[in-house]
Amino acid sequence: MFFSDWFGLLRVVIVGTLAYVALVLLLRVSGKRTLSKTNAFDFIVTVALGSTLATVLLSKDVALAEGITAFALLVGLQYIITWLSVRSHRVENWVKAEPSLLFFEGRFLDEALQRERVTQAEVRAAVRSQGLSEMEGAAAVILETDGSITVLQNQDGQKFTSLKGVARESDRETKMEKLVVEGNQILNLPGFTGGNARIVECETAQQFSSWCDGETTQDGEAMACRHQNRVYVKTPKSLNQTGDFALDYDCLTLEEANDRIEKWNTEQPV
Repeated sequence: MFFSDWFGLLRVVIVGTLAYVALVLLLRVSGKRTLSKTNAFDFIVTVALGSTLATVLLSKDVALAEGITAFALLVGLQYIITWLSVRSHRVENWVKAEPSLLFFEGRFLDEALQRERVTQAEVRAAVRSQGLSEMEGAAAVILETDGSITVLQNQDGQKFTSLKGVARESDRETKMEKLVVEGNQILNLPGFTGGNARIVECETAQQFSSWCDGETTQDGEAMACRHQNRVYVKTPKSLNQTGDFALDYDCLTLEEANDRIEKWNTEQPV
């Protein structure tokens, strides 16, 4: 029970060393991507390699050559799948899951929480792990493809461009309010969470055109400008794309932006 024979111990030492060296060489040749943990598929391959190594070490029925062949097969399949996934969206969608938005701008997304089987308590725990004492300190909480939870902290002027490709529940019950202009500010610009959107005065159409193409001011990138008594607003394109929350912006007049918001609140997006 505690000891069989010296040959068994010697076999573990020799076979284990050779199997370990072979696995290291295979991983070195295949690259760092083989043991990454970006999604569930990567996790399965990592566990399978560990299980195969244990079997080669402890099972007398598995020869070293068979174990090395199993290593090569797993590493080779991993290499092929990852090579295809970066070149084909169809393969990528088949292999990888989408990250999911669980909490955004002070609101739990209940549909996503139920679909991903995550509780509000678990989201709060993830926020606390980032040293935040209030949920308002978290701009967004995302369930990543590897099962980990990422917390994005609130920052002034953030645009959430890192949320491109993150699955977001389609919530038609949430109504967008029409934009309110007061003095030189827009008080409730959608997608602008850093405070009120300051309106930049443009003296010429060329200045407005430059601003609209992404020019910045001393206080950072402007979100709205005024030219010839008309207010132009960078309005999130996500207002007209169900489930797409990549905040690319369109430059629209205030009237056009409010028309977009009104259409968003109806059944058919613009």
